[in-house]
Amino acid sequence: MKLLLSALLAVSTGVSSPLSSPDIIMKAMNDELNRSATKLELEGHKPPYYLSYTVHDTETFHVSSLFGAITDVTNNHARDLEVTTRVGDYHLDSNFSHSDGFGDFGRLFGMRDNSGRMPLDDDYDSLRHMLWLRTDSTYKSALKQYESAKAYLERNIVKDLPDSFSKAEPTTVCEPLAKLDVDKDKWTSLVRQLSLTFRQYPDIHQGLASFSGAVMDRWFVNNEGCRDRVPDTGYTLSISADTDAEDGMHLFDQESVPALSAGELPDDAALNKLAKTVADRLVQLRKAPVVEDYLGPIIFEGQSSADFFNAVLTPHLVEKRHTQFLNSNQSEHLGQHLLPNFISVVDDPTATEFKGQHLLDSYAVDDEGVKAQRVSLVEKGFLKTFCMTRTPNKLVKQSNGHCRHGAAGTSNLFINSESKVTPAQLKEKLIQMGKDAGLKYVYIVRKLLNAPLSMDLSSIASMMSLLPNMASSSIPSPVLLYRVSVDDGKEELVRGAQFNNINDRTLRDIEATADDDQAYPILTNQSIKSVIAPSILISEVEIQKSDRNTSKPPLLKNPLFETEQPAAPAAPEPAATDPHAKKKHK
Repeated sequence: MKLLLSALLAVSTGVSSPLSSPDIIMKAMNDELNRSATKLELEGHKPPYYLSYTVHDTETFHVSSLFGAITDVTNNHARDLEVTTRVGDYHLDSNFSHSDGFGDFGRLFGMRDNSGRMPLDDDYDSLRHMLWLRTDSTYKSALKQYESAKAYLERNIVKDLPDSFSKAEPTTVCEPLAKLDVDKDKWTSLVRQLSLTFRQYPDIHQGLASFSGAVMDRWFVNNEGCRDRVPDTGYTLSISADTDAEDGMHLFDQESVPALSAGELPDDAALNKLAKTVADRLVQLRKAPVVEDYLGPIIFEGQSSADFFNAVLTPHLVEKRHTQFLNSNQSEHLGQHLLPNFISVVDDPTATEFKGQHLLDSYAVDDEGVKAQRVSLVEKGFLKTFCMTRTPNKLVKQSNGHCRHGAAGTSNLFINSESKVTPAQLKEKLIQMGKDAGLKYVYIVRKLLNAPLSMDLSSIASMMSLLPNMASSSIPSPVLLYRVSVDDGKEELVRGAQFNNINDRTLRDIEATADDDQAYPILTNQSIKSVIAPSILISEVEIQKSDRNTSKPPLLKNPLFETEQPAAPAAPEPAATDPHAKKKHK
């Protein structure tokens, strides 16, 4: 998530920032870059034509609690370095980039390549030393990759080979450094209080609450003239719980609330209500009937609609090609009829809010130093272009500022419909379609299984036990699925469902959309982003009963709710020979 400022301040190619004392990190990066760009060359080989340095300084705080007991308190501060060195030219190069393999998500939560760690002290000499070592290493590796690329082309005929790298206008963006500003005692006390909510529910096995705050400052320079310094912030409050139904079916539910700052998270009263909501839903799910196999119309409502689009549509909107010789064939899909004619899709990292709500992945420049751009991806149902990095494909030659965490990605994705009805009319249409198909029931999905970034490992393990049901579908299983009677519209919560055969063809089966567009957070394995979407009605979706094995419930009751406490042992009677022994009363 990016915190955008109203003004972008230019950074000089020299030393200091206009916002604070001299920026030692920027100075060290700039000085070593200038030296390497002009002097780095192995005899008999080409010098690098492209060099870039990226430094991430990350500070995190995480606290979690189980049934009122604190289970984890973690503070982290780390600084790491990425060096990209390319040998050759824009048409054919080594396409070598050193990365820790985890992207920005890994940096935010402490997963780093040890060899890329930078000193935490703003010591100019130490920073230059690390930059020098990494540049030397990546340059030598790039030379090997470049020779391999040339050898491959000598042995193979490659038609319509795209360029290795596209040119881009350099950016100079400087934003104030972000600082982790949380009241650690307050959040520790609050997550303890939230997890205590679950002690009122004997059937819940684990009731957890957690809070995570993370800030990451990113410095980026390259030999094309980029000099960028931008912050990234993310704060998330998560609540999760699990239980077993009487037939042994494992049930899991969670809520996660992300924000750009800790102060934007809901107040204590709202969060306590949210914890109770999760607990009450699990109690209802335990008693709910098991779903029956079904094929027919379904409404994806609210958050579930955003999750549907993220899972099914987003993979078609991003270029997947990472190297010159890895052809994703993505460009061959340009022009395909992806959605109904009344739906268009735009991704806009420059947008900061929607209906007064902050969007979660707004930024000024992407990870390659390219200016963020609004991109029209789908127009009246037809795919027009992709979210692109500086790695071109056969048809799209330039980046549009969508390099996120080392690959092309969406940011704030807007699903726009030209044909809208009210939510009530959408439900009426669902019921009518069910009647026309001779169905007794139709279905509404209100929540899909989704793991927040700050979820505890034990909660993730509970959730992962449900994931095998996703094997036949591209979207997670539903958590809140309601069976709707076509006779009277009455809704009934059901459990144990999984989707089958949901794919890109399902996108064209969207029959109608509601006028209830909202911005919803999407939690991925790398970041938090936004999807702005309406509720949707799909003409045909297949639901199957879960095929996972059930497990036997615990053999003993939860000791927290044990009603029969063992009697305390009686005190021994004094010996008869004890002169101080008291006489027994009859």
